[in-house]
Amino acid sequence: MARLFLSLYLFIALSLVGLGAALDKLFFTDEQTASPWLKNYALSLAQLSASQEISAEEAQEQLQALAKQSDITAEFASLDDLYLADDIQQYLQTAGYLELVDSENKQQLLVLLNNQQVMVLSSQVPAPAAGSLLLYSALFFLLFGILLSFWTWPLWRDLSALQSASHSLKKDGSLSELQLNRRSLIYPIAASFNALAKQIKSLLLTQKELTGAVAHEFRTPLARLKFALAVPPAQDSTEWLAMSQDLDELERLVQEMLDYAAMESTEPELNVAEVPIRSLCQAQVDKLANSHLKKLAVTVTGNEHLLWVDGHLVERAITNILLNASRYAKQQIDIRISEHQGLLTVAIHDDGHGIAQAERAQIFEPFYRPDGDRDRKRGGAGLGLAIVRRVQLWHQGSCAIETSYLGGACFVLTYPIEAQIN
Repeated sequence: MARLFLSLYLFIALSLVGLGAALDKLFFTDEQTASPWLKNYALSLAQLSASQEISAEEAQEQLQALAKQSDITAEFASLDDLYLADDIQQYLQTAGYLELVDSENKQQLLVLLNNQQVMVLSSQVPAPAAGSLLLYSALFFLLFGILLSFWTWPLWRDLSALQSASHSLKKDGSLSELQLNRRSLIYPIAASFNALAKQIKSLLLTQKELTGAVAHEFRTPLARLKFALAVPPAQDSTEWLAMSQDLDELERLVQEMLDYAAMESTEPELNVAEVPIRSLCQAQVDKLANSHLKKLAVTVTGNEHLLWVDGHLVERAITNILLNASRYAKQQIDIRISEHQGLLTVAIHDDGHGIAQAERAQIFEPFYRPDGDRDRKRGGAGLGLAIVRRVQLWHQGSCAIETSYLGGACFVLTYPIEAQIN
């Protein structure tokens, strides 16, 4: 907007100055604004007076004779009777002459004949005719309007393109991309519009994927429940426990999708506090020891470090990675905490089959699972790692996948220590 204002301001200022100068030269000639005799008289008479080639009386007679021939009023006065300001009087004594124009459009020439006597020559400057002023004004505003139209045309064209793009809603919910030259005055608005269009398309695509994932994820446990209910099982039997697990899975899927939808729509207000990261990781391992990590050997190594973070959200991120590792790990999970160059790193290693290099860029996308496995052991909606990425962004951190020294995958979470403290 600053660029738009500056461009308009400079255009108007330059147009007014240029038009005024051009039309003044066209309508008001030198005879209308200044008579050429004034300066010539002043120079000649000043030289005569200074050289004392003629007396004061002779100079007066010559001036009166010239004044009668040129329709000029000639008067004589004492320098003290003129009541001139000190700086003007000093200029008159130095230059020998002085040109003045009063409020009645009368032009005067003051000639210093000697140190005390001044010859005052007066001439009326002819005023322009009323018709000329009217024509001058009409032509001025007409030309200014034409120049202004040249400035507004590119802006009007780009705004029309913006209006057309805003009404070009497609069936998939996206908007047409607005293509404008980088020199356009509304290019920043066009860039914001294109970014908004991409965000709308992404949100609609995420909503579509969420709806499809909900339908797909619910179909499998519901089918198992329908099949089991066809023959009422005895309580505490294997069939009864299977139905109970299906209900738990449905509840877990619903909660995971609701959590992700809440994180995707708004950024929460972080409840920042000083959190011991190693103790937090150990607490999550102890919490999952009797369930998901029951058959795995899990170790937490590294020194204790304090970070100013939202403990609940960081706990959620580490828990999601541990749950993901528990699905694929064979025997061992190792959590290593280290600090290097102002970054705190939490690396979670497992001895599973790892993640292919081509799939690592998509692993944190919602609903993405590299193996497509959907049985009860490795199920889920594919939102756990997407939640991890969102939590890291809120903490100005990052998340990445590397190859573990155990042979499986290594999920690396980093946190900037200084940025968190400040």
